[in-house]
Amino acid sequence: MKTLSLILLVGIIILISGCTQTQPTQPEEPEGWQIQGKMDYKYGIFVMKSDGTEVVQIYGSKKPVSGASLSPQGRLVFWEMEAGGLDAIQTSEIVMIRVDGEGYTRLTSNDWMDFQPRWSSDGEQILFISDGGKQAGTDIYIMDIDGNITSQLTDTIGISEADPDWKCGKIVYTRNHSVWIMDEDGSNPVQLTDPSGKGTNIGVQFPIGDYDPNLSPDCAKVVFERLVGPGTQLGETTIGDYDLYVYDIGTGTETDISQQDAADFVPKWSDQDKILFVHITDAIPDTYDIYMTNPDGTGRIKVTGDDPPTFIESGCSWIGSDRILFTAEFYE
Repeated sequence: MKTLSLILLVGIIILISGCTQTQPTQPEEPEGWQIQGKMDYKYGIFVMKSDGTEVVQIYGSKKPVSGASLSPQGRLVFWEMEAGGLDAIQTSEIVMIRVDGEGYTRLTSNDWMDFQPRWSSDGEQILFISDGGKQAGTDIYIMDIDGNITSQLTDTIGISEADPDWKCGKIVYTRNHSVWIMDEDGSNPVQLTDPSGKGTNIGVQFPIGDYDPNLSPDCAKVVFERLVGPGTQLGETTIGDYDLYVYDIGTGTETDISQQDAADFVPKWSDQDKILFVHITDAIPDTYDIYMTNPDGTGRIKVTGDDPPTFIESGCSWIGSDRILFTAEFYE
């Protein structure tokens, strides 16, 4: 069984742009941006202020990159794919660089999928997802900063775990289109959500279900996205209606904080109790953007501003209180 949530946003970008094998166009660099090599790199990792200004590219690549995560020591891990297209996930490897973009080190080099790295709170261990060459689902592993696997936390043949987040000695993740939580040693797994109709194909790229959970700073709540319906149409692609939900671990209550037909993806909670996420609409050319909201759904604002129309933001996270780390690509 191949995991679905791990290629959710990557797959939608490919379907909408329809041209991942082409070279990017050469638009003018937006005012206030600092782009390494100008627009020579199709993919990149960027940092900007939380108001969407002072965009700086810290890494550029000709290979698809995703899931950048920064450690307290200034190390950056992400996953990089050797090829484009939906099958590229099969070639994904985990890479580490310094926050200045130098010191490229590949931590994995296998004939199978290694992806979705997440730092431990002390920045000395990396949680990640791998199929381990089994081709029968994915599991959660931990490695050190030299790439040595120190533990395997799940071993569910034929079932895929994905989308991990690691805080407070707990790990949240997805399994069978639902959100789960367990202790950081892999013990005491508990299912948190059980969406109605999960696993049902509704004519979009992925089945109904819950994906990409992220713990609040106090680990009392989890934010995630739920596919609830077909959503809007973008060209020939039906995006899917993905809403952000907040789950209270203590009470078991769920709150829909999106409640609209467009798609809200990959939420990340900040220490200042704000939630970042990627928003996709049918408003061409302003299709992909990074947004911010309060945990109750109020104060929803667009963060990214006058970026090029060929620029797709594909994931984001916080650095401290006023900086945002994100991955993106240019397409024709």
